[in-house]
This record gives sequence, structure tokens and C-alpha cells, in this order.
Amino acid sequence: MVTEKMIGGLPLAFFEIDRQAVILKIKGVGEIKQRLASIGIAENEEIIIVAKNAQSCIVKVKESKVALDFKMTNKIIVKEKTEWTN
Repeated sequence: MVTEKMIGGLPLAFFEIDRQAVILKIKGVGEIKQRLASIGIAENEEIIIVAKNAQSCIVKVKESKVALDFKMTNKIIVKEKTEWTN
């Protein structure tokens, strides 16, 4: 079993609802990163999954809620936010 600790992060798609995370990396080319950054999704930002279904999930970043498909959530690498996370 591959764990978050072994690889330094997991795709956001694997996180559970209401679990706070910090974005470590966004996989993809500049256009994808720019589009996500324009809606507040960028490295070192906090993110929370607020709802999920078979095709997509709704995330909260800053004070906004955004719907993302699972293809996109697999490109967002996160780690669980703890009291030790900067």
C-alpha cells in the first residue's frame, strides 16, 4: 500500500471529505497551472474537499467553492494539514 508519507503527498482525489490539506504541487503544463491559479488553487494554499461523487468533487479554497472533475483532482498533489504544516 502506498501512503502519503512514502511519496510526500497524494492526489487530492484520494482525500476524504472535510479533510484539510495543503497543495504541494500541481502536475501539468503552464496553462493548467494558470487556470487553477486564477481560481485560487496554487501551491502552498489550503484546500478542503466539501463534497464528492463518482465524477467530481467540490473543494473550498480560501473563501470560494469550486467544482473539479477527478481528472483535475488527480493533478493536484496535497498533504494533510496538521498543526505542524506551515
